[in-house]
Amino acid sequence: MRTHANLTRKPTLNTRAVAKLAAVAVLFLAAVRAAAQVAAPAVSLDQQEKFLQTGKIVSQKILSRGVTKSIRATLSDGKLTHDAHIQMVDKQLVNLYAPDGTPVPWRDSYKYNIAAYRLHRFLGLDMTPASVERKVSAKPAAITWWADDIKMLELDRLRKSIQPPDPKDWERQMSTARVFDHLIFNIDRNLENLAITNNWKVVLIDHTRAFSAVPKLMNPEDLTMCRRPLFEKIQGLSAPAIQEAVNGYLTKSEIEGIMKRRDLIVQHFKKLMAEKGEAAVLIP
Repeated sequence: MRTHANLTRKPTLNTRAVAKLAAVAVLFLAAVRAAAQVAAPAVSLDQQEKFLQTGKIVSQKILSRGVTKSIRATLSDGKLTHDAHIQMVDKQLVNLYAPDGTPVPWRDSYKYNIAAYRLHRFLGLDMTPASVERKVSAKPAAITWWADDIKMLELDRLRKSIQPPDPKDWERQMSTARVFDHLIFNIDRNLENLAITNNWKVVLIDHTRAFSAVPKLMNPEDLTMCRRPLFEKIQGLSAPAIQEAVNGYLTKSEIEGIMKRRDLIVQHFKKLMAEKGEAAVLIP
């Protein structure tokens, strides 16, 4: 009995060594995993574009949301596997109208998703996923990087009355989204076309109904502030610069529409600055 009691209270040296080694191994593996997560390189926008152009489509599924029968696909290049959003829609819609009653053509087109991404990137913004043109089933399509780390849609946030953890930062992000949508006349920014990541960053998706040449702002009263770098970039826009940025995905009249709305946006914010002061309107 004494021998059994001693063995219970005082493990042998080998038992202690094994336990110590096991504990060290667990800590080492945890450190390796943590280091790997920190060191894992992000996929740059240029890399995303290349992947979307060349990755093999290994599976695809028609989405239930939306009216254009867009597709969620999984792509792989042998090293990277990632989902993408495929949109092939390209059709004429019922005309919109200019303030003087002139009809203005309006389309629902995959091309605008690519144009929005390219213009967004040109303006120095980072809220729209990479999008490229590619043929799918012999049809031209926009293939867009499926946004990473999505927590919910704006629709879900409002339905559940979830408040952002940093209201001021949230309003800054939303103000940027509103300015961009007014610039491109994105009449279809519904609650399902705005996603939110786990760290509360806004992601703008689906721009197929933007870029009508309508020479007016949708709801100028919604434009209450603008990031200073974005305002300066918009103020300095030119038609040739836009044409180069969008790489042929917009017509001359669509670019002229952007320039007319640019003028209205600049006038609107200058008026607000005169009324409220520059510091209250142009935010860092």
